[in-house]
Amino acid sequence: QALRKLITDAKASSKGTVLAAGIQQADTDQVEVLVFVDQMITNAASPQPRLDRNRVLMTMSPHDGRWLVDKLELE
Repeated sequence: QALRKLITDAKASSKGTVLAAGIQQADTDQVEVLVFVDQMITNAASPQPRLDRNRVLMTMSPHDGRWLVDKLELE
């Protein structure tokens, strides 16, 4: 909630583009996916877009026939 308020108050926006993704580790109950994301960020104090390059590790598991994210970590 605190992060949501901070983003709203700053009038921040972000658009991400996935550059690449790959399975880092997998078994029948869990998959770790490493995702490379370029993120363009703007806010009221800094309207000129800023590029952030991120690596995100997603841990996923099956739920009702679909693979859903259980954990998300910035690398």
